[in-house]
Amino acid sequence: MKTIKMMMGSMLLLCLILISSCDPSHPCRTCRIDKVYWEDEWHKAYYSSSGRLVKLEAEGSKILFQYNGSDQLISAEIYTGDPAPEYSFDFTHGPFGIVESDVYDSYGFRRHFDFHYASPTVVDYLVESEYGGGAGDPPTFVIQKDLTYGSGNVTFVSGTVNGNPFTGYTGSAYDKKTNPFKLLAHAVGNPVFFPVCNIVSYPVMRYDISFLNLFSKNNPGKGIYEVPVGGGPEVQQPQDFTYVYTSSYVESLVWNDDLAGTNKYAFSYNCGFSSAED
Repeated sequence: MKTIKMMMGSMLLLCLILISSCDPSHPCRTCRIDKVYWEDEWHKAYYSSSGRLVKLEAEGSKILFQYNGSDQLISAEIYTGDPAPEYSFDFTHGPFGIVESDVYDSYGFRRHFDFHYASPTVVDYLVESEYGGGAGDPPTFVIQKDLTYGSGNVTFVSGTVNGNPFTGYTGSAYDKKTNPFKLLAHAVGNPVFFPVCNIVSYPVMRYDISFLNLFSKNNPGKGIYEVPVGGGPEVQQPQDFTYVYTSSYVESLVWNDDLAGTNKYAFSYNCGFSSAED
């Protein structure tokens, strides 16, 4: 009996060590996103038998995710009521994750992203190209955005055009809680960032998410977006990120930009799913 008790105690200690050693956003955790409140609707999450997110569905919209035979995300569509998708995404993978993304909207406008990895877990810069002309025409606008980190969180995004400073985006006041957008990133098999969205520096588009939320380990509390105008004083847009938490998880987020407006997000979690649950 004493031997059994010692074995049970050792097993319990090992479990506690394993749990405590895991980052809250790491797949070794048993909690995953069950619902997402996005664009004023609750979207129910559906998963494959391998744990990949295959659909986010609301009453008036749905987001579909497609994977190849290696469980890599290769495309996605966002539908908002029309037969044709409002946004379509195509992805190309490299050794660490998604290295290219093409985003098409329902009006035919295309944006192309090239993601550069400093390490398997860090994107240190991306190049965004906009195409508004005909097929084969060169991009109408190209901007490189370099990401600076502190303790795994984005502290600054420097936007340059032709090597010249163009925009700046500062992040600060990070919490120590689980980043729900990182959980979504793990769910689509691209743990460095969640790619099915509009990546932005202030609330300006539908289905958008801030650079600070997407690429950071934790959740930002403050932000400032800056644009040089004609070489004169910069236009500054202060931002606040306000959270409600349940334990270490974000229950809701309000992202407010003093000039651009407000986005609201919320999350519910399933912490008792089985690996075979869809």
